[in-house]
Amino acid sequence: MLTIAGLVVLLAAISNANYLGSIPFEGIGEAHIVIPSWAGNNVNIMENGFSLHGGGMLTFASGKFEDLSDPANYLQLDLNDKVLEYTVDISKVPCGCNGAAWLTTMPANKQDTNGEYYCDAQFINGNWCPEYDLLESNQYIMATTVHTCTGDEENGYSNCDRGGCNGKSYDTDPTLLGPGEAYTINTLKPFTVSHRQNSETVSVTLSQDGKTGQFKSCTDPAYISEMSETYNAMSFVASLWGGGGIDMSWLDGVTGCTENCDISQASITFSNFVLKEDM
Repeated sequence: MLTIAGLVVLLAAISNANYLGSIPFEGIGEAHIVIPSWAGNNVNIMENGFSLHGGGMLTFASGKFEDLSDPANYLQLDLNDKVLEYTVDISKVPCGCNGAAWLTTMPANKQDTNGEYYCDAQFINGNWCPEYDLLESNQYIMATTVHTCTGDEENGYSNCDRGGCNGKSYDTDPTLLGPGEAYTINTLKPFTVSHRQNSETVSVTLSQDGKTGQFKSCTDPAYISEMSETYNAMSFVASLWGGGGIDMSWLDGVTGCTENCDISQASITFSNFVLKEDM
């Protein structure tokens, strides 16, 4: 779960944004990338993805827009009964850092305090909305969380479950994911992440070199069913943050790793995005 303090830092000055380029997105066509102006040196576009290094943040847009001050500028994904898949490299995200990606029902029904249409389950910049944390991760752990809200998109959400319903790789199996060959998924090398979500399940499958592992994002049937009502239009955000005295033990404390996040040396790479029917 992204903390309020962390997100405030990430979203500061996001209305000062820049268009960086586009990447292929199988099942969608392409995703255009808009970044806050302060992240200009922290985000690099590759042939089939992007990397964030030393921090940074980006949002998927529907076209070549310099900002997100128009609600039509957000790229919305229909996730219900679909599998969202990508390759991630967290080999340079140490304990205490957080390589994250999440979806929310952006655009909000009104502008936020920065003149954008950002919203999430933490009320950052003044708008509530359901949030699906695809991953919050470093070399030692991966967590996913879904957050439901009260109200509706048309009239505006009035509150959200900030804690959400979540699952962690370590809680399912301490050997599922970690740095080294002793783990099913060796986080010192890239691996594939597949998110499956519908009215009955929200789960994550990890695969690498012929080995796979899975953990549930939430196991509450009523919560899962309620969250599924929001999957038809969600927008993607990614970030890299941590260090500077930020306590990340809520994410990785269970692993016993020693927090050593030097955000200036950290990086995360996402590539090979696919959205496909759940077979």
